[in-house]
Amino acid sequence: MKNGLHTIEYYPNGNIKIEGYFVNDILHGEHKEYHENGMLFQLYNYEEGRKEGVYTNYYDTGELEMKGVYSNNQLVGPHTMYYPNGQIECQGFYKNDQPHGKCTEYFQNGNIQIVINQIEGRLHGQQLAYYKNGVLAREQYFENGVLHGPIKIFNPKGILIMEMTVQNGKNRGPFKKYYDNGSLMFSCTQVNDFYRKDIKVFKKNKQIDNAISTKLSYMFGSEPISLIPYMDYD
Repeated sequence: MKNGLHTIEYYPNGNIKIEGYFVNDILHGEHKEYHENGMLFQLYNYEEGRKEGVYTNYYDTGELEMKGVYSNNQLVGPHTMYYPNGQIECQGFYKNDQPHGKCTEYFQNGNIQIVINQIEGRLHGQQLAYYKNGVLAREQYFENGVLHGPIKIFNPKGILIMEMTVQNGKNRGPFKKYYDNGSLMFSCTQVNDFYRKDIKVFKKNKQIDNAISTKLSYMFGSEPISLIPYMDYD
């Protein structure tokens, strides 16, 4: 029967991997895990076999990587991740071991990268993404983990370059794409996954003639519009 401090596991090189305190063979007290180079990796506290209280994770170079709270073996409350330089990488909250509420991710320069809202691990509500310079890059909405509502995408200068509407994860309703100067490039109405109507194409504020628009409607009628194009937010 184990009581007191015991080494639970070793690395092949002989360094300690896991050690902790026991009371009558049950984890109780400080519990440590290490990187293979011997640096501290994780620090927990156990009460009668359950994780309780503040826990911390560390990089193999010694810097704090993560900090959170356990209650009855479940993550609860504030949860923070850090870059190796000590700058905050992500701040959020947990409820019943699931991400819950507002979560904010940051670039290494300290500017906000993404802001999301979650309900028990599912994306819900507004989501915002930013460029490194602090300009809003994208705004969209989720409902119970599924894209639902308007989406707006901006260029690094803050000019709107695309907007659309999504219903239950599918493109529906108006779709517009703009030139970098803000003038309209293309517009249509997404009826379903395979059909669009009212397609119009513009060239620097001037609409291309209806014959071309009709031809484009025929050409692109079965090609779905990408929900969210790839964007490099650097």
